[in-house]
Amino acid sequence: MFDVNRRLSMLLHEIKSPLNAILGIIELAKMKGTGCEHLNQIKAIAQYMLALSRNLLTGPGRGICEKESFRIREIAEEVLCFFQCERLSKKIDFRHKIDAGADLVICGEPLKLKQILINILTNAFKFTEYSGRIELSIKTASNGEKLKSAFIIRDNGTGMSPEFLKNIFQPYAREETNEKDGMGLGLTIVHELVREMGGSVGVKSVKGKGSEFTVSLVFDLIEKQPEEKEFSLKRILLVDDSLINLEIVSLFLREKGAEIEVANNGKIAFDIFAGSEENYYDLILMDMRMPVLSGLEATKAIRALGRKDAREIKIIGFSANSLEEDVSEALACGMDDYISKPIAFENLYRVLAKYL
Repeated sequence: MFDVNRRLSMLLHEIKSPLNAILGIIELAKMKGTGCEHLNQIKAIAQYMLALSRNLLTGPGRGICEKESFRIREIAEEVLCFFQCERLSKKIDFRHKIDAGADLVICGEPLKLKQILINILTNAFKFTEYSGRIELSIKTASNGEKLKSAFIIRDNGTGMSPEFLKNIFQPYAREETNEKDGMGLGLTIVHELVREMGGSVGVKSVKGKGSEFTVSLVFDLIEKQPEEKEFSLKRILLVDDSLINLEIVSLFLREKGAEIEVANNGKIAFDIFAGSEENYYDLILMDMRMPVLSGLEATKAIRALGRKDAREIKIIGFSANSLEEDVSEALACGMDDYISKPIAFENLYRVLAKYL
């Protein structure tokens, strides 16, 4: 299985790296105020593709899914954008009710939540006829430490028989009377993701009248959104063989006040660091897969220099590969932390704040 995953990892690397550039360009366009509505829709779809690629690559429970702070409303709005074209083409009455608790800052796995909602809504749109009705309701209750959340999706589509409901979450389950395209995996994925998040999912359905899914999840509340940290006067050596990645990441870090110097392979990065004054750099951001000298080998070479700062400087690795084995390999060679591509800048800022 490891060999298969490794091959898939390399294949997906070629898919995810261009997506990294696309997401970065979208962020740049948003900063300039051009076409934000459509850019947000593109971004939501691209991020969903990445979530799917991670599931394909790692399988349940093996992905690099760090918990992060987010608001449920933000996820819901991205999900709603995902279905705008289908809503218009089928003239679906697509409604949503989201209570005020969705604006609280919570800690969890937003990509998994997004995938759960998209999979259920995909089925709702698939099995709801022209001019039908779909509703997403989000209800929350807080005790000051936890946020209990219920995500309820109703439709007036074709519905399901009692016999089929008994096996609805089984892989490849499809009702015999179903003539729609599909492999019967969406709800299996939903069930597995909800289980991984410690929640529950239930379904009620009447043949010919529609269905109702309820996903119940509990999140940790964050009392106060952490303030964004500036990196003024911090000198970072950024290493990546993609020129557009260098440009995008440099721009965002400079916006935070950091001083950025770049190298496009590990050999150049090593030479630059070795030729610098001691303690000249505060941190190194190092791509793991590069020509000439990889980030892994460059990190080993830097650590082997007979200098105190070479042993102590924080080196953060990043790569489109996201297997647990990749993280272990990065840490074993001397890196201090690891970020999966495409880089979410909120996550990058959070990681850098730990070390700067």
